[in-house]
Amino acid sequence: MGDLIFEISVLGIAIFLYAAGVTLDSKNPISVMRPYWWPKMILILILIASFALILTSVRELWVYRRPREASKKAWPWLLAQTVNIILLVALQNLLGFLVSAIIFSIVSSFIIDGKLKAVHIFISFAIPFGLTLFFGSVMGVVLPRGVGFLRELSFLIY
Repeated sequence: MGDLIFEISVLGIAIFLYAAGVTLDSKNPISVMRPYWWPKMILILILIASFALILTSVRELWVYRRPREASKKAWPWLLAQTVNIILLVALQNLLGFLVSAIIFSIVSSFIIDGKLKAVHIFISFAIPFGLTLFFGSVMGVVLPRGVGFLRELSFLIY
């Protein structure tokens, strides 16, 4: 039942953010692609995924007549991931998006698997670089750059 309440709250937050995003508009009348189209698309995908999860949870409650028991082993993992996300958000202005995303990816892969492999480290560098290049250079999104030499490094990359 808790997952159903969580999914409904995520759906409500996504609807609120989408409604707030609809009022945003570009200051550049020449631009064909408005700068706020991709957050709206992400929110639409979140809305669709939340709705699908709610339907799955309701169906599961009807079929099994009781909610599944949560694993006690999942709580430390969930707490560690939550702290990891909070640190990512808190350190972005200091370290910049690229460095904090790399650290977040490495810590997340260690939390999930329990060990670091070369593939995890490669993915932890490749995905943040790809996101930074796509959103920072192609889409023109202003990402946190960090301070000191990290700021100069970010100007070299995007």
